[in-house]
Amino acid sequence: MGNTMLITFTSDSANEGQGFDVRYRLVQVKSTYAPCNQTLVASGTEQVLTSPGYPQISLLTQSCIFTIRAQSGYHIRVTLIDLDIEYSPACKHDSLTISDGTLTLDELWCGKRAGEVVNSQRNEITVIYGIDDSNNGQGFSLKYSEVRGSASRVQEMVMPVRNTPLYLTSPGFEKRFPQGITYSYIFTADPRQRIRLRVQESYLRYNTADGSCLSERVRLYDGPSSTSSELKSINTGEYGWCALDLPVFISSSNYMTMVFKTVNSFDHGRIGFVLMYEQGNFSDPLPCGESLTASLRKSYLMKKIQPHTSCTWVLTRETNNTYIQLNVLRYDVGRRNDDKCGADHVEIYDGDTEASSRIALLCGSKSGALYIGTGGQMMVKLVTGESPVTFHIEYSSSHEDRCTPKDRRATEQPDYLVSPSYPNKYASGLHCTWLIDSGNADYIVKFKVVQASIVSSVDCTYDYLAVYDGMSEATRVQLGKWCWGVDETETIYSTQRYLTVVFHTSKDNTASGFRLRYWRDAAPEEQGQATATGSNMGTILGGIFGGLIPLAVIIFII
Repeated sequence: MGNTMLITFTSDSANEGQGFDVRYRLVQVKSTYAPCNQTLVASGTEQVLTSPGYPQISLLTQSCIFTIRAQSGYHIRVTLIDLDIEYSPACKHDSLTISDGTLTLDELWCGKRAGEVVNSQRNEITVIYGIDDSNNGQGFSLKYSEVRGSASRVQEMVMPVRNTPLYLTSPGFEKRFPQGITYSYIFTADPRQRIRLRVQESYLRYNTADGSCLSERVRLYDGPSSTSSELKSINTGEYGWCALDLPVFISSSNYMTMVFKTVNSFDHGRIGFVLMYEQGNFSDPLPCGESLTASLRKSYLMKKIQPHTSCTWVLTRETNNTYIQLNVLRYDVGRRNDDKCGADHVEIYDGDTEASSRIALLCGSKSGALYIGTGGQMMVKLVTGESPVTFHIEYSSSHEDRCTPKDRRATEQPDYLVSPSYPNKYASGLHCTWLIDSGNADYIVKFKVVQASIVSSVDCTYDYLAVYDGMSEATRVQLGKWCWGVDETETIYSTQRYLTVVFHTSKDNTASGFRLRYWRDAAPEEQGQATATGSNMGTILGGIFGGLIPLAVIIFII
């Protein structure tokens, strides 16, 4: 690892593409760091512990264990000044862990966060820091000190000067659920700022039959203690929350208090919640509608909107090299009559205004539809009529394009082509085209549809996978068309070096898509029409029409 990097780009004289686009930056790397594994002694004066090299970005894999001890009769208080490492589900790549061997303190953190305060139940804690050699940030910085007596379950969440979103996970979430304990969190912002708290995930005990709460509601108060007036959610209109609700709260000052009581029951490890909080000059909340940022981390928007209301949410991607993904998890919006929506409906636009391309018009009661934007913004508009409506969406940004790279080169070694997001649900409103080239006129392309799950429709009108013999679908020589579930087809082959694969989806429900295996083979000396081996040739060629009609069409073309 030095101060020079060589990038070599090579291309031949055929099959030109767009090339590549890379980003680079200069990062200082220390040759030596402070000891990584240490035993530290806490005192009444706050001391600072940082990851090796902080705040410089590390390009190396690191694994550190720090043990912090206090005197007998004392506990340890830790304040997280800054954490900037890679985020991943369950923090499986990079992580910072703080534990004291009890059920109360067992924190697992990753991503970007700051301002959290934790207290040990014992006079010794263990801090474990681990990162790999990719997507690394500045590391961590924290303060620690010893405090006389037993730890209080009141945590002071002092926000840093920078106005960036912070995250809080309930104790024991996805690990060990603490029983019969009351936790209080006091959020403090700059005196000139207000606090906005958004619940991103919530898994609190509820009755699966009617959705009623089986545990106490998490309560929010508009001030520095639980004696302050109780806060009402700006999107659900209720005080506090429980079950699977995802409310948003905004304080009227720079203080907010949250009280969370756990129950004395043996629940699965996912009981708890994850929330995001931030400070800013937030105006008084409107009935609904706001600007949202789509990051690589999934966020959720759950709304129960009153009648005669129109709400608009504009989603903006966090970074320029990503695409916004909007997954409609569930909606119950009016009724669909004669395949048309009435006063109650949801509109989704590929842009930030109604002048943008509308990619979906939803109504009725359904779930499961994925939409991917083509630019930096998407807009969701909800209109209600005589009745209240509910809908629940998940939004994030991803490096995945709407359609995977267009051109493929077939070789003797089989390769695979899959639909976008496979095996997860494909997006609505797609029309993807891939050209597969054998590389030489002496070779043809062979393929099999290994697996397909595509929403069916009469005559494959809405969603379908189609394969054509030639350089585009304009050749009209169709080798197969599928719009249902497929386990595996027989081998099908082209009459020339090119094969075109088209995947089209409508603007309604979606499924998992397809997986297609392709390879090249020597062209036969007597090249006939495009065909498929096996006895079900008609089924493969004709889609849902059967075998005789497409066979007659092929003979007519010849």
